[in-house]
Amino acid sequence: DGTVNPLTDEIISNNLVLVDQHYFRGALQQKIFRSLKDAADLLDYLRDIFNHILELLAGKEGGIYQMLDREFIFRLLLRLNQLGILMNRWPGMTFSMLERLIKKMLSGLNVPFEGEPLSGLQVMGILETRLLDFRHLILLSMNEEVMPASHTAQSNIPYSLRLAFKMPSREDMEAIYAYYFYRLIQRAEKIDLLYNSGSEGVRTGEMSRYLYQLIFRQNLKVIQPVLEVVARERHPIVIHHTPETRGKLAGYLLPGKEERYLSPSAINTYIDCPLKFYFRYLAGIGEPDEVQEEIDAAGLGTVVHDSIRELYSEIAGHSGGTITPQDLQNLLGSGETGQVLRRVFQEHHFRGRKQQTIEGRNIILVHVMLRYLEKIINTDMALAPFTLVAAEQSYRRSLEITVGNKRLKAKLGGKIDRIDRVGDTLRVIDYKTGNARQGFSEIADLFDPGVHNRNGAAMQTLFYAWLVVEDHREEKILPGLYVMRELFGSHFDPSLTMGKQRNRRQVSSFREVEGEFVTHLSHTISRMFDDTIPFQQRKHDDKCNSCGYAAICNRRSVD
Repeated sequence: DGTVNPLTDEIISNNLVLVDQHYFRGALQQKIFRSLKDAADLLDYLRDIFNHILELLAGKEGGIYQMLDREFIFRLLLRLNQLGILMNRWPGMTFSMLERLIKKMLSGLNVPFEGEPLSGLQVMGILETRLLDFRHLILLSMNEEVMPASHTAQSNIPYSLRLAFKMPSREDMEAIYAYYFYRLIQRAEKIDLLYNSGSEGVRTGEMSRYLYQLIFRQNLKVIQPVLEVVARERHPIVIHHTPETRGKLAGYLLPGKEERYLSPSAINTYIDCPLKFYFRYLAGIGEPDEVQEEIDAAGLGTVVHDSIRELYSEIAGHSGGTITPQDLQNLLGSGETGQVLRRVFQEHHFRGRKQQTIEGRNIILVHVMLRYLEKIINTDMALAPFTLVAAEQSYRRSLEITVGNKRLKAKLGGKIDRIDRVGDTLRVIDYKTGNARQGFSEIADLFDPGVHNRNGAAMQTLFYAWLVVEDHREEKILPGLYVMRELFGSHFDPSLTMGKQRNRRQVSSFREVEGEFVTHLSHTISRMFDDTIPFQQRKHDDKCNSCGYAAICNRRSVD
């Protein structure tokens, strides 16, 4: 059906958790996604779907798979028609009763295989082999509970009474099947007995008792093929520079026609795993989009960022950029914070569909985000008045790098959450709703992938400060992080801290670390453009478990 892929794309792009009926445009989709009034409609519903599938298969010649599909559907329709006759006699049957009947009917449904007796491989049941001898036998599913099958007598006579009055019991049925089995194999020249060793559900993958009897009782030559499974060492994935790769990288250089730039997220990705950088930014292999019933961590951060930007920009627009304690006090008392938050949530999570209501855990998450917003406003109230210079504004800057004997200019940039001026200090602030830290040992550690728990958030904030410093050379620039969890502490300070243990000090001005930061940044980006340094995997650790490309690298964890 050609309408399936466009429909799937539409559902994902609009994040439709509940899909309205008018979205289903294909003939089969309209038959499947429709409401039922009573139990009688359920039979017609199933028959319509299976008949439509039969029509789709009618003109196709797909070999044995198409034949089996048609045979399965034919048998299902026969049973559904039998249930239809039953429904005509008892029209008051409920949905739940009919559903149980259908499940019971399907559990005992057998679909016979048909073959040509005089040519090729003949597929037969155990009862069809009586009085016949074969040169070559292949017996499938020689598992316990399959051969012999677990026989349950369809009778109201209890098992004990059957034994007392010498009536046929399950032991008799098993003895009969044992006779069929041994009689079948007595004259065969070659016998292949296959069983499934995998465990699934209540089945344990146990060999049939008949196989054990052949191995331990009969003086027969039994060959047991064994497939030896050996853990093979994973070869690392290494991507060398190619003309195509160089062309993609050239888009990040000046002069470049493409409006591309290296963001701090891209640089952090390259530091953590060059192969992941290649997948995402050069090969264009994006992580798959999924419909999310609940907003995820990234979405939560986006909603908080956009809400605070909208609230502060409105105040700054009426006061020439200055935000006073009274402005923030009025904002908290007006209820506008919650209104803006819910509107931004609707636009982000429901893609602007206003008729959607916030339900389930999203109600709790909206309350959490509202507490974050109120805490940010309360924190800012203590340092107001301040001037809002920019909110969610993009900045660009070039960086000169050396690759071999060439001098190149890389295009760098990013969208900064907030720039404000408190007294004589220009603060470059990045909001972090997730797990982030303000402290780091030294600048070199921010660019070292071997450092455990490398502080990528601090590197990103210093990167933003470097973008801004070119336009504000005369001002003191303070890089800072608004880590939401730290906001609820007694003495919150957004400043970054550098050093080890007791020697840790605040980074009160970006100029203190600017030279060292630019040196390491330039070295990292030079490695990115160096043809002699391939894109390869990081050492396998916990970060690989949460990576969207773990399956490609064969590093998906097993719970």
